[in-house]
Order: sequence, then structure tokens, then C-alpha cells
Amino acid sequence: MLESAYTTSFDGTRIAYRVYGNGSPTVFLSNGIGCNQTFFKYLIPALAEHYRVVAWDYRGHVDSDILSDGRNLTVDCCVQDMLTVMDTVGFEKAVVGGFSMGVQVSLEFYAQHPDRVLGLLPLCGPYESALKTFFYVGPAINAVFPLLVRGVRISPRMVEKVWRLLLTGPWVFPAAKLIAFTTSGWNITDHLDVIGIGIVGVVVGSWVGTRLLGRISTTHLDIVFKLVLTTLAGRLLVAAVV
Repeated sequence: MLESAYTTSFDGTRIAYRVYGNGSPTVFLSNGIGCNQTFFKYLIPALAEHYRVVAWDYRGHVDSDILSDGRNLTVDCCVQDMLTVMDTVGFEKAVVGGFSMGVQVSLEFYAQHPDRVLGLLPLCGPYESALKTFFYVGPAINAVFPLLVRGVRISPRMVEKVWRLLLTGPWVFPAAKLIAFTTSGWNITDHLDVIGIGIVGVVVGSWVGTRLLGRISTTHLDIVFKLVLTTLAGRLLVAAVV
């Protein structure tokens, strides 16, 4: 990854970005939430052979400034940050793309600034209402998410402490090993066929969970069972092949 350059957004937040290639048009890529540009590891150099590629970090992510006020981490703020990066680098229009949350950000950017978008490149992300299209969880997330938002608004510092505890406890690494599709020593590019089968398992597990639990449960607890089924299905299929 190239060393980041920086620009200052509308509220003084420093936003990091990197430019690859010098062709035309420009492809402007947005990451997923909590991610760096690893998802684009192979896509960026392939595109940069023919086009200029700009990748950037959301506010509070990777090389961009950490926020003192979490209320300024919104999709609208991300759209304004994108405009700042575009103006700083000096391109009027671009093919706008992203993965995961980057799809939502790209679509919102297009909705607000269609005159600056040459095309869209959405990859593996929710569309329309993210609460309806995120990982096939169905209506369950509609019950959980408003509670999370309310908690953040009432006591953001407390929620931050709980979140950090959940992500830094001794259970994190064992949990990651449990749900991982790869093991130590694997080169993922040598096992794309196995990963593909694992992804099929994830899709099948999600579909089965939705079909079965959608009929017998309408509470937010069904999300837990769906994720369990998803993980087990993926791991069983990978184990069968490997």
C-alpha cells in the first residue's frame, strides 16, 4: 500500500487517500466499515494498469483522523469527505465504487452528486435499506439496530467501552479461529475453490436459517441462530473438501 496523502474535510478532519496509476477515467474506491483497502489488493493494481485509481480511508479509519465526536461519522459526512478528496486530487468525475459499506456510501454519493459520477462499481454490499439487505438477516436486525442506536445516543462512552471490551477480550482470537475458513499457513489464492465452496455453505446456511426460523420466530433472537447455521454450514462444507 502506498504512503497516504492527506486533505482536510469540511469540519477539519484529516482524510487519508492514495492514488495509483494515471490513466482515465478515475476509479474512486470506498472500503467497508472498519476496514482498510485489503479487499482491493488485487483489484487496484489491475485497474491501475489502465486507469487512475483513488482509494481513501473513512474518518476514524486507518490513516484518517480519529474523531472526537462520533456524531460526525455519518454517510453524509463520508459523501462530503469524498468530494473533498476529489477536489484535492483534481478530478471532476469518476467511476465510484466500493464494497460492503462502501456500496452504501457510493450510492448515496451518486444520489447527491449524479453530475460527478461516470458509473457505479458496487461490490458485495447492501443496497437500498441496509437493514433489509445485510447478510440475509431479515426483520431481526430491525429489532436490534434501533436499540443499539438508542444506546449510543444515551451513553456513547459506555457503548464504546463495552464495544472495546468485546473486541479485545481473551475470547476474540478463539472466536476468530472458530469462524475462519482458512488455517495457519494457507495461501488463500491457492484455495479459492475451497473458499468458493465455503461461500456456498454460507449462502445455504443463511437461506435455511431464514426459511426455518422465519416461520417459527419473529424475535431478534433469530439472528443468533442464523449466524450459527451460516457458520456451521460453511465450515462443514470446507471440512468435507479439505
